[in-house]
Amino acid sequence: MGAPRRQTADPKAWADQLTHLLDVARLPSVVMQVLPFSAGVHGLMGSHLWLMWEPNGSPVAYVEGNGFGELIDDADKITDYRLSYDRIRDLALPPSDSLAFVQGVSKEH
Repeated sequence: MGAPRRQTADPKAWADQLTHLLDVARLPSVVMQVLPFSAGVHGLMGSHLWLMWEPNGSPVAYVEGNGFGELIDDADKITDYRLSYDRIRDLALPPSDSLAFVQGVSKEH
């Protein structure tokens, strides 16, 4: 829940970012879920994860962090990443609560 609250040097740019986030979250193809601080430490801290499927249905993962990026096609590693993602998603606020949270941050500032 830190990113939506992290102000930029330019208050207008920050407000525009929050507005954009809300606009995108309302698209039918997007699901936004905010992970509260109360979720605690999790297996994907310090990196970003993309789970993707090739046209033939094979899964791949891309993990990126400070100074590294790795495309993973090892099935066992992908299974571990998918499980980590599922666990984090289960701890996140539901989409409607996530939207309300970002709206609240936007109204506060």
